[in-house]
Parts: sequence; structure tokens; C-alpha cells
Amino acid sequence: MNVVAVPEMKGFPGIEAIRRVLLTHLPVRYLASVAQKIAWYGIRWRIVTWHRVIKSGGKVEDRLPEKTERLQRYRTLCSISAARLIRVT
Repeated sequence: MNVVAVPEMKGFPGIEAIRRVLLTHLPVRYLASVAQKIAWYGIRWRIVTWHRVIKSGGKVEDRLPEKTERLQRYRTLCSISAARLIRVT
């Protein structure tokens, strides 16, 4: 297990800076790999939002077509809709 400490560089006056600690099983040997892990963490929140939109707005779990082909089409449609909703907001 590797630990990446990420202190907040620009805080607000009078508010204590945030310090995040990221845990990863991936190798962290060079500064470039540290930057990569931090970037991945930033993208993570977009993915969480995307899943929330699909689950709550698309109700993917409630509508499960019987045929695999229909399920793939439905999930594709929901993914496109979720991406567009996120872009609008």
C-alpha cells in the first residue's frame, strides 16, 4: 500500500487548509506517478456523479430488459443522457 499526501496549496484566509491522504496499491516511485494518482482522484468525482445520475435519473436498476442486446442499448442511451445532463449542470 502506498500513501500520497496532498496538501491544499491555496486556501482561504482564516480557514485551515485541507490535507488529503490518498491510498493506492499502484506503484508511486516518481513525481510523475504521484501527479497521475492525484489527477485520477480528481476524475473520480466525475465518475461518482455520473453513476449517481444514471442510478437516480435513469433508474437503470429498475428497468432490466430480458435480452442482452436491449440491455446494452438501454445502458448506452442512459450513459449518453447522463453525460449530457452533467454537462448542462
